[in-house]
Order: sequence, then C-alpha cells, then structure tokens
Amino acid sequence: MSFKGRIDGVGKADSGVLRKNGRDFSVEHLFDSDFSRKMDEKLRYCYENFDKIVADSLDVPKTALAEMPRNIKFLSRLLTYARNELRLDYMNDNRNLSAYAMYFQWWNIFRLGPLFARLDDSFFAPLEKNPVIFDGGSGPLTVPIALFFARPDLRKKPLTFYCVDRSRSVLALGESLLLSIQAKSGITADWKIVRVCDDFFTVKLRQQAGMVFCANALTEREHKQNPVGSLLENAVQDCSVFVVEPGTPVSSKLLVKMRDVFAGRGFFPHWPCPTCKKCPKQIVTHQKWCHFTLDVEKNAPEGLRKISVAAGLQKEKASVSFLAMSKVRPREDDTLLSVRVFSDVLRLSQGQCGRYGCSSAGLILLMGKEVPNLQNGDLLTFSAADCKNLPRDEKSGALILSLS
Repeated sequence: MSFKGRIDGVGKADSGVLRKNGRDFSVEHLFDSDFSRKMDEKLRYCYENFDKIVADSLDVPKTALAEMPRNIKFLSRLLTYARNELRLDYMNDNRNLSAYAMYFQWWNIFRLGPLFARLDDSFFAPLEKNPVIFDGGSGPLTVPIALFFARPDLRKKPLTFYCVDRSRSVLALGESLLLSIQAKSGITADWKIVRVCDDFFTVKLRQQAGMVFCANALTEREHKQNPVGSLLENAVQDCSVFVVEPGTPVSSKLLVKMRDVFAGRGFFPHWPCPTCKKCPKQIVTHQKWCHFTLDVEKNAPEGLRKISVAAGLQKEKASVSFLAMSKVRPREDDTLLSVRVFSDVLRLSQGQCGRYGCSSAGLILLMGKEVPNLQNGDLLTFSAADCKNLPRDEKSGALILSLS
C-alpha cells in the first residue's frame, strides 16, 4: 500500500501542535474560525450586523422587518422541499430579496469567510497576470463580499469581478451592499464590479478570468449541463477554480463528479483533498459524503443566530462541501500520510469514538481518545512508517488508524 502526505497546498498552515499520545501527528485546521476577530472594529461591526446593512440598502420599513422571520421561513420552504413552486424570477420580489440577503446570504458569508481566510496566497497567483474573477451565479455578490471581509490582501489589488446572475435586482443589491460596507467601515477596495445579467452556463465574457468562483449555484442544475465546461469557458488555461456548495450528500456527489472532470482537463485538487488520487470508493458510491462543519454557537454572529431562531430555523452546525482546483500539481511526500477529517464524532462499540477521514490510502477511520478533540476538517499528518499494516473496519471498509 502506497502512502502520500501533502506537504503543500492552498490551506494556510497552523503553528502545528504535535500530539504525542500514541502516534505522533501534526494538525492543521480547515477553517479560520477567528477570522472575524481579526477584522478592523468597524468592518467587524458590518459583518456582525449584516442584517442592518441589508435593511438600510433596501430601505426596509419597520413593518416589513417585523414580518421578516415569517418571510425567511416561507422562502426556506421554497428553496428546499417546495422547489417546484419556486419561480425563476423569485428574487425580483422585494420580500424574497430582503429575506434571502438577511438570512441565506448571511449564512453563506459565515460559511465562506473562514474558508477564504485560510486560502494560501499561491491560490490567487493567476490574478497577477489576469486580475479578473468570474463569479458564476453570483446572487447578491456573496463571493466578493465574503472576500472583502476575509482577504485584506485582495482589497489592495486592482481586480475586476464579472458577477453573473439572471436577476438584475439581486446583482444591484449585492453591489449596494458592498459599497455600503466600504462606506460604513471606512475600508475600500480597488475593485471594479461588472454586473452581468445572464445565465452563467452560457455567458460569454469580454475578458478571460484568472480565477473562477461558483458558490451555491450548481446543485439544482446538476443534470442539465456540464458545470466544469461552463465555468472554464470564460477562464484562462492556468486559472484557479473554487466551487462550494451546501454540505449535503447531493452536493458531495456533484463535486466528486466535477473533481474527475477537472482532473481530465489537467487540474489538480489542492483543497480540501489530501491527495491527488481518486476519491475513496465509499465517497464515490455515496456511502459517505465529503462535507465540513462549523460550530454555530461558537462562531456565528449573535444577530444571525437570533434571526434564525425567530424564523424557527436555528442551527447547531453549518456545513459546506467544496473544491479548490488549479493547474499546479501539489507536492506530496511518500514518507507521510495525510488524513482530512470529514465527519463528526462517531460513538462506536465498547465506548470508543471515531471519525472518518480521506487519505491517499483511501477511507480512514480514526479512533482513540484524541478523536473528540479534533475539529471537523482537520488535516492530520503522520509518518507513513507508523501507519503500516493497518486493520480494516468490516462495516465501512475503512482502514483503522488509532491515535492512542
């Protein structure tokens, strides 16, 4: 059995605490859960009071604010189990538009910010030659706004964002929100926003992009067209691509397929994948799904938690599935084994705890008393010499790796 450990990638490394209780291993976190605490005070206010930014931008009256929890719950129903009732132009209704921004967009920014803050500078390297970003299915500019909150380095770069969506009103709201955040925080960005009212699957942009983002826009269209071909149509050959969807089995299935298509076009998975090999068969066959969660109570803004409770949509965790792909092959080391944790803590027989992880050796079942102390998404790196002849779990088919 051959092992490979990732020794570079696009996730920024931690200081690296080495655990010495049993097998030695280093730990690198997936999310930067402290990203909002690193913001300037006025910018952090905008992030923690995003609903107020939305209300000001849309000039929402007090009577409509009182009805907002009910509107949010109604829209949630349409976007989940009643999609057949959802009109294509639903965002042209101001009630839906304000409800979407105050709740769904805020949650999406909460999920994206800690990920964007962890992206290594090297992933943005294509912007040096082609300072253009294609944001497919932009909605109310969720990606540019999340980047503004999470990436102070990008604010200084003269970037052009092509924000593509089928709704003019939602794009206009997004630009208004971004400008309002800049005005209220006193922090500006050297960015040009080009709003394109079109279908991002078929749009032809004036410029080729150095980076492609697509957030929460693909799952519902999985069987209609090839997402990879559509996203790369408006990008340079050596672009970087970041695709993120809700952390559901359907999203994981889609991203696994896209990962293979990207590989066929010469791209390599940089993040969160710990290996360039194919996904473990248990993920490919959807027995398990690749997703990562953030603790809401510890990390979400108080206002976001309150409006969720008011709408009867409170959460304990927020989950995502995502891919960061580029044409640069990551370096790997045969002397290391890297394992990306993608499950919550599992209660096993005889009082034991476990978590599933992905690796170059396939699916891994991590076990031991250290398991509850790990975070969902952590990247654990071991010496391959310490991981030989691992037993296999009969139920899942995963290799069992004991931490203690």
